[in-house]
Amino acid sequence: MVGTTRVMTATFVLAVAACGPLAGRFDDDRSAPFSTLATDLNASCAFTPEQDFFGLNVEGWWVDTEYTFMPLLEGSGARWARIVACFDSDQEAEHPLTREVINRLHAAGIKVLYIVGSAILGGTPKPAWNAAGTEWDPYRAAWLAEMERVATVLGPHVDAWEIWNEPDHQLPPGGYEPGVPADQFGWMLRDVAPIIRLHGTGELVVGGLATGDVNYLAAAMDAAGGLAAYDGVGVHTYCPQGWSMDWVRQYADSLFSSYFATGGLPLWVTEAGGVAEPDENLAATYVQTIYAHTWANHRDKVKNILYWVLSDRADGSEYFGLTHADGSPRPAYNTYAALSPDYTGDACSGPGAPPVEHKSIRALRTDRPLTVDSVLANWDLFDTIALTTNSYVAYSVASGGDQDLSARIALAWDASNLYLAALVTDDVHVANQVATDMWRSDSVQVAVDADHDHTAGACDTDGDTQFGLALTDNGPVSTRWVAPAGAPGWQAQVTAWQLVGNQLVVVATIPLAVLGVTSPAPGRTVGFSILLNDDDGSGREGWVEWTPGIGWGQDAAAFGDLVLGGGIGETTNRCTDAAACDGFVPSPACNGTWICNAALRCEWWCTPPDAGSAPVVDAGSPRPVDAGSLPPHDAGSTSSQDTSSTPPPDAGSTAVRDAQLSASDGRTGSAIDAGNQNSLDQSSDYTMTTSCGCRSHGKPALADGLLVWAMVGWHMLLRRRCRRLRCRVEAS
Repeated sequence: MVGTTRVMTATFVLAVAACGPLAGRFDDDRSAPFSTLATDLNASCAFTPEQDFFGLNVEGWWVDTEYTFMPLLEGSGARWARIVACFDSDQEAEHPLTREVINRLHAAGIKVLYIVGSAILGGTPKPAWNAAGTEWDPYRAAWLAEMERVATVLGPHVDAWEIWNEPDHQLPPGGYEPGVPADQFGWMLRDVAPIIRLHGTGELVVGGLATGDVNYLAAAMDAAGGLAAYDGVGVHTYCPQGWSMDWVRQYADSLFSSYFATGGLPLWVTEAGGVAEPDENLAATYVQTIYAHTWANHRDKVKNILYWVLSDRADGSEYFGLTHADGSPRPAYNTYAALSPDYTGDACSGPGAPPVEHKSIRALRTDRPLTVDSVLANWDLFDTIALTTNSYVAYSVASGGDQDLSARIALAWDASNLYLAALVTDDVHVANQVATDMWRSDSVQVAVDADHDHTAGACDTDGDTQFGLALTDNGPVSTRWVAPAGAPGWQAQVTAWQLVGNQLVVVATIPLAVLGVTSPAPGRTVGFSILLNDDDGSGREGWVEWTPGIGWGQDAAAFGDLVLGGGIGETTNRCTDAAACDGFVPSPACNGTWICNAALRCEWWCTPPDAGSAPVVDAGSPRPVDAGSLPPHDAGSTSSQDTSSTPPPDAGSTAVRDAQLSASDGRTGSAIDAGNQNSLDQSSDYTMTTSCGCRSHGKPALADGLLVWAMVGWHMLLRRRCRRLRCRVEAS
């Protein structure tokens, strides 16, 4: 459609049932308007199908700081408002303007459909619709990275999302040109859905398709691998001056039937409008016709219609508004208000955040350090974490599948150490960064919350640790960004590694004391998460993670639990010494012995292979791999660094770090003086100055984790995007 910023809206998409008070009321377009309903609904705004059928596009709100449109919107009877992704450029990280509008709409009992398209990247120009993939690939990656931040802030508040707006338009440059190649659009649909689902329960709609070309939708679906993650398809239809209502009906019949057959999902008509000049009565007739005809003939296909637009204030000289720019109503406004059912329910509360699956992993107690041989021989006896493409988070490039990056993680412990073992698959290994920047390439990050206090947001010094280990071409490196108060100097080692087929087995040893874990005992529980970063040669592409809380922001509340377990095969049989356990049948199929553990229960210990029974061999590297050849990694060594005073930046902070900043910029030294302009997470004591004086936002940086292994932390790449975001009006 014409007019302002065009971006797609995803929304609740449900088939409207032919039942209830209005069944049979709209057998033709000339029947009576929708009846008045006085249904008391709860705070979730559970509209009746008739109420859910009515929505309006509300544009121009970002310049209407007095919200003069609200009485007009409330008086119209619309239950949905479609708004464009736009927010205050100086406070973009918090989206205060958008959230204020959402709050006002919810308070009025109106749900929000949020269009996310090119506007979220502000001044970054969108490539032409026919540009090559070399232009579109980095743009799409930047858009997805920004969508992660948008979804993190607004996910729990937005009722529905429309992905892009009119991507099927192929218009000349210089004006309104929202076009996206079908394959690129399909990849956007595929990759953005899990990002939004992670942060909110609002439904998703494939954006407003405007050309009527169902082949574009089919091609995008092929690229996306289907639309299983989506709830509906958005389409647009209009009535210019000169059209008869017969044409309107015929076009609607063809449009709705073809898109419903192609997409297989309910339709959300995210734009439908009639030109109100020079004959204002034509628009009023169109309102009556499109709503009544669709309800009577297509409510099995169409969830609702969001009329374009509330006011000419948004639409300039195109005269589609139900009201004039000064707010005075046209006949079409009165027709719309008469058709729409009344609503006397409560305010909306928003859809809320999705339920968080709380994860737990058990670390086996061991009587000797882990080795590659003992890990491989006893792998099936460990609890393991599977990091697969299903847990992949795209930073700049979509996952290439489990062969691109995946891993299985196992943990064990004794009185002094935590042992981490990883069986990693990575098609390309790149680990060429200094220790403090290891997250930029292949590496593993681990977060530990020793006091298990579930502190939300930035890590604290009571018991949180952030550290990392990586295997580089020069051997293993490690670093610690955050340390618990009073913890000893940093010591951690990659003690063994071996290439087995196309998988790398890595074992690391981390003293429990440096993690703030004192007096370890079976049953002790700490917060824990882990991720592996992926770099295939062009920088961090993404990561696989066990839980949120590291990659996109520091949040110990999102961690899972790491439970210090007993030995292998603990039983419920009571004992006073090992002899009391004789005669019981152990469940693990391994050689071993009974012990009477500290809980006075019989416990079967599998005997791991002797660490020296087989040499550890690195299949393709000239560097030494014998654990004995590796020096201790303490805070003073060149391969192990304690930078706990300057933790890695994270996406939840209010500053953005330029990926090109060198190691000499103060990252590992004292905090950079920001001139009181920008402040990162206060717990990190890390600040920075932007060159243009605007607030920016943090992005997590990741390193791909093949040879790398064991990195605790919420490292984050701070990519500075000091940009002024404004909602651009794109005229067609």
